[in-house]
Amino acid sequence: MSDVKDKLTTLLRADNTAPLLSYNGQDWCWSEFAAIVDELDEFLSQHNVDSDVSIGLVARNRPQQAAVILGMIARNRAVTMVHAYQSAVAMAKDIQELNLGVVIGDQQDWSDDITAVVKNSHALGIVLPMNREDSCRAIGVYKKNFAHRRAAGNSGFEVLSSGTTGAPKRTTMPFSVIQRAIDSILAVGPEVAKSPDIVSWPFGTIGGLCQLVTGSALQRPIALLEKFKLDDWLAAVEQYQPKILFVQPTILRTLLDADVPKEKLSSIQVVSGGAGPLEPELQTSFEQRYGIPLLWAYGATEFCGTIISWTFQLRKDFGLTKLGSAGKPIAGVQVRIIDVDGDTVLPAGETGWLEAQVDSLGEAWIRTTDLALLDEDGFVFIKGRGDGAIIRGGFKILPEQIVESLREHPAVLDAAVVGIEDEKLGQIPAAAVELAKGFELTVVELEKHARDRLLSYQIPAKWTIVDSLPRTPTLKVILSDVKKLF
Repeated sequence: MSDVKDKLTTLLRADNTAPLLSYNGQDWCWSEFAAIVDELDEFLSQHNVDSDVSIGLVARNRPQQAAVILGMIARNRAVTMVHAYQSAVAMAKDIQELNLGVVIGDQQDWSDDITAVVKNSHALGIVLPMNREDSCRAIGVYKKNFAHRRAAGNSGFEVLSSGTTGAPKRTTMPFSVIQRAIDSILAVGPEVAKSPDIVSWPFGTIGGLCQLVTGSALQRPIALLEKFKLDDWLAAVEQYQPKILFVQPTILRTLLDADVPKEKLSSIQVVSGGAGPLEPELQTSFEQRYGIPLLWAYGATEFCGTIISWTFQLRKDFGLTKLGSAGKPIAGVQVRIIDVDGDTVLPAGETGWLEAQVDSLGEAWIRTTDLALLDEDGFVFIKGRGDGAIIRGGFKILPEQIVESLREHPAVLDAAVVGIEDEKLGQIPAAAVELAKGFELTVVELEKHARDRLLSYQIPAKWTIVDSLPRTPTLKVILSDVKKLF
């Protein structure tokens, strides 16, 4: 961690006017970030906030929050991410349950409910400046309380998971793990390591944090987007001409569905990504359309980042013979597949729970809720989430199998399948379908398509066609919201 900390400490100086990132067409430099960090230092010092008290941050993709993130690494202070995309009442409850001693957020985050929670708990509230010429200001009177949330051991980020299957959960990502992300980028090559980056993954997630911190530490030009919007994203690509991009599967589908001209992505030499399995059909369609290789990866909150990935060398050696694979375990990682009905390690070619042992996190094997297959060459194929399995009258149904079959229809842009309660069968599958632009499709046609590809008990019992599927800030489908459609 000292390498990252020392690097950021060196860069966060009042006399460093080099550009750091661009946001909404405006450039922000290191000295402006340093000014915000210095103000935070002053507030924490004035109120005698202990160094191990965790700093709560309402994580939005904005320059001021980026300054907090980089500054807390430089100062070696632990940070707890507070989910920004929730109601003021829910956020206040979250802050109260976390028992945060310090809460930092934008002016818009300081509702009456949140202000009351901070004041009643004698925490320190800090309002970030909306404009660069303004200053931070404090809310509440801080009183030292050993019950306030504190860092356990090494400092790091308590990071939010994607919230795909329910409320986002937190896991601690030590600052030392960020060095691993920097090393993996440097291993790709110096040209790519200096390529501009477009950051749209939320800061409150591991993906967004790693993008911000690695890009800043490597002094890569950064275009910061508060969230993914196709026109803004394409404008950033045109302005910055990046050689490598990190995306989610949804972005690939969006580019294809919008029929974005090939020349719009002409600067890009390789696209990497994660946050979901890469279907072979999607990979083939994208690569044929744009001629850009996809080097996919797999990571999880439990592992504080990527543990499985494609590399240029693997692509050179295996070409397109491993379509749909997330690649091989990276250095310092071992993986195995475990029988879903027991603890038996499965041989190559069989699907079960994915487990991994990551040297930087200790000797323990960590089991995910993801189903995967390990082939005879050591490639990992993610088959979906096992915790969403639907039991229909005793038959186990994996929603991902239904989703895969629905995506094969040319009129389907994306789909989501959830289990809903049924008095007779226990659960039944229900499908929400988002159509591709310019297409029309009936439920009858969808059902016929499914019956031609699935077993009878896998056919969804309920259907709905929606304008767009509900998604998290990382563009994963929110299954809990899909359930509300039925």
